[in-house]
Amino acid sequence: MTLRPAELSDSALETIRGGVARLADRPEYRDRALGAARAEPLELAAPHDVYTLGLDALAEGTGLEAAKPVGRRVLIMRAQEPVATAELDDPDGAGGLTATEGPFTEATARAISEVESWPVVVEGDYELRVLRLPALHFMALWLKDRRDGDDLIVPLDPAPVGIEAGRSYDEEELLGVLRDRARSRLDAADDASN
Repeated sequence: MTLRPAELSDSALETIRGGVARLADRPEYRDRALGAARAEPLELAAPHDVYTLGLDALAEGTGLEAAKPVGRRVLIMRAQEPVATAELDDPDGAGGLTATEGPFTEATARAISEVESWPVVVEGDYELRVLRLPALHFMALWLKDRRDGDDLIVPLDPAPVGIEAGRSYDEEELLGVLRDRARSRLDAADDASN
C-alpha cells in the first residue's frame, strides 16, 4: 500500500498524548467518547496534515496549490474504533492541541480504510492529507499524488448537498462545484453588508 501518513515527532506525540489524557480526565468529558475511553489505552492512528483554502482564493479560481497547511491531525482509536481526532497547530507539538469528536472522526477513519484498498491507491504513491473548507462546511481526504499525477479528493460524510461522500473526485470537478458555492457565499455577504 502506498498511502503515506505524516510523521509524528517525539515532541508531537508527547503533546498529543498529554493533551488527550488531560481532556479525557476532565469531568465535562465523562459522558463523551473521549472521557469514557480514559480507562482503556488509546492509540494514535493515521497522522495527516490539514490544509485549508479560503473562500476568496477558491472563488478567484485558484486550485489546491494555494491550499495552506494549518495543522497536523491524528485519529484517536480505542479497540479499532475511532473515538476522536487530535489536531496540533504546529506539526512538532509546540502550539495548541484541539480534540474533536463527531461525524468527521468516524468518516475520516472509514474513508481511509476504504481508499487503502482502491487499486489506484495500491498501485500509486499518495500522501494522506485532509482538505477543510470551514466556510462551506466541507471536509475531504486529499490524496496528494507523489508521482506528479492527479490528486484524489474524497469528501467526508456529511458532505454538502450535491457532493457525494466517499466518492473520488478530481480537483477540477470538485473545485468547480465548490467555487460556485464560494462565489454565492461571498456575494451574499457583500449584499448583506450593503
